[in-house]
Amino acid sequence: MGSQQWLTLRPDNRHWRLNLFAGGYWQPREGAGSLYGQAQLHANTPLAYHWSLDSELTGFGRWLSVSSNPRRQAYDDDVFTEYKADHRHGLEWQEALNYQPWQDSRWRAGVGVRTNEDFSPDRFGVSLRWDEFWHRDTRTYVGLEQRWLMADDDRAGAGTQQLLSAGVDWRLWERKGRRWSLGFDLSMDLNQSQPALALSLGFDNPGAKRLEDFRAERFPFFPLQEINAARAVDTNELNYVE
Repeated sequence: MGSQQWLTLRPDNRHWRLNLFAGGYWQPREGAGSLYGQAQLHANTPLAYHWSLDSELTGFGRWLSVSSNPRRQAYDDDVFTEYKADHRHGLEWQEALNYQPWQDSRWRAGVGVRTNEDFSPDRFGVSLRWDEFWHRDTRTYVGLEQRWLMADDDRAGAGTQQLLSAGVDWRLWERKGRRWSLGFDLSMDLNQSQPALALSLGFDNPGAKRLEDFRAERFPFFPLQEINAARAVDTNELNYVE
């Protein structure tokens, strides 16, 4: 089980925002837990019609109650991994070029670097991703990332890693402002042919306010999501004092 909290500073009429994240996880059966904190400066720069540039600089830190796993216990990835144990804090920088020829389609090409605890480079990466918004509030995505892993104290030799990801999520609004969401995500390390599947189910009840209290960056196609919410929720039966 776990909990996550975030705080966002987004000045009006500016193309940047500051995000603060904090979270904690506990695995009762194994008696293990973790804490995580992150500060992120994000900027979105319009370049031309259909084109924009996203820039992110992130500082992160984590605490793990478990420092090693010699007995190969079944820890959840949010609680312990060898990589997290070797990288308790660091920085990450990412740049992504976005091309959105239509309101319901977006292509994204990115580059990035993450550091070790001593702020030397840990890995470099390039990525490609396609997001598409379909009928009835359905979104799909597919992405491919190539990583170059640097040799350091925690890694005997340099290496490469190819990651494939794909997923679909669907949302349903009820007339009285209740919203259901269902998501299915697939990721695979192509080097080791190790797939991972995730299924998520969500529910909230914003009522007539619909998406007014949600951060726009949480949704790749926020204007279309707002239109669908406005069409689905019957505000004649609701009021803003609930």
